Amino acid sequence: MKILSFLNISNLSNLEADSGFVFQRTLLNHLANNEHEVWLVASRGTSSLVKNINCIEIDFTDSKYGVRFGINWIELKTALNNIANKIDILFVNQSELTISLSVLITEITGKKIPVITYFHYIAIQGFNYNNNTCIFDESLNLNGIAPYIWQRQVESAVYSDHNIIGSNFAYELFLNASGKSDILKNKFSIIPPPVADIILANDNQKKHNNVIPSIIYNHRLYNHYGGKLVFEWLEEIYENINFNLIVTDPTANRSIARENLDVSVTNIKHYLSKLNFIEIIHFTSQEEYYRKLQDIDFGIAPIRTGALWSMSIADVMVNSKPVIAQNKEVFRELIKDSDLLFDSKDDFQQIVQRLLLDFEFRKKKGRLSKQHTEHLKPCNIAKQFETVFLKFRDYNEHK
Repeated sequence: MKILSFLNISNLSNLEADSGFVFQRTLLNHLANNEHEVWLVASRGTSSLVKNINCIEIDFTDSKYGVRFGINWIELKTALNNIANKIDILFVNQSELTISLSVLITEITGKKIPVITYFHYIAIQGFNYNNNTCIFDESLNLNGIAPYIWQRQVESAVYSDHNIIGSNFAYELFLNASGKSDILKNKFSIIPPPVADIILANDNQKKHNNVIPSIIYNHRLYNHYGGKLVFEWLEEIYENINFNLIVTDPTANRSIARENLDVSVTNIKHYLSKLNFIEIIHFTSQEEYYRKLQDIDFGIAPIRTGALWSMSIADVMVNSKPVIAQNKEVFRELIKDSDLLFDSKDDFQQIVQRLLLDFEFRKKKGRLSKQHTEHLKPCNIAKQFETVFLKFRDYNEHK
């Protein structure tokens, strides 16, 4: 089978910390290892970061809005001229562009290739069932644009031969908020992103024993991720219990243009610089990041609404480290452990204190966390994607 994938990029300045890229690299590498031929449309320089994947490199804007509404179509058409007729499946991860990409392939080949859209994110973070209105993601709502991004995503889901999304929560949210559940309910498969191969390769390495417990918060620092609330609650605990908190900064070195779109990251980093129990780290490679995960004792999820999945939480759990999260939505689905889920500030602080002080409890919850991520092994996830792709390839061949 020959697959053409279009990359979703949200962190062009540091692809190694871009969940969309890490997901695609892991998945496509396993599909290639299963003797499928894979092409990936991606930004310049991507080929140096992948193996077994044929990269079609074009210019991508580093604006999180620009790439959602268009790319250099002439450049892409020229790049695809020699391979488009070979393609069995078009796999689109930049969901706003599904219809345009499908039409471009048809323009080159004269035929419609089966198209599968993967929703790595959507432009809403909730749905109000009382008045049937969407709650839009503030990080995608510059000049009130989020409703139009969402409109394109719904159109893409209806147009696609099939869609894939990462969690049961995400599936239900999409159906209810789209208003098209009758059309879409049988057009989705639920398949989460895999954990990265390098995590599994590092798993047998000796774990670090910390004299002072070490916690990690490995999520983006936007306001709506709720990090500042986490840090304030931890600051209160630190008054009585000693610990270190590692805060990752996946959007470090972002452009001035991206900074101007959302200054909340700079503001929260300024706040964190005043807390002496916090170390902010910018990892330049996945290897460096995953080595650090070997050293920490447990993690904390963001306090946010509407996350479709969390690869960063899975990164910690697969390393046999527990993660504390809200008792809601996808976190409940991912964590699968009521002892680590909180409903209030008091719950949160009690769980943190127990993990800090009770070594046996921490180790037990770490072992369970790893068990809860067994289904996320790349070989398992790739097989599920392969099954979907083959179904629609074969259906198209026999029409």
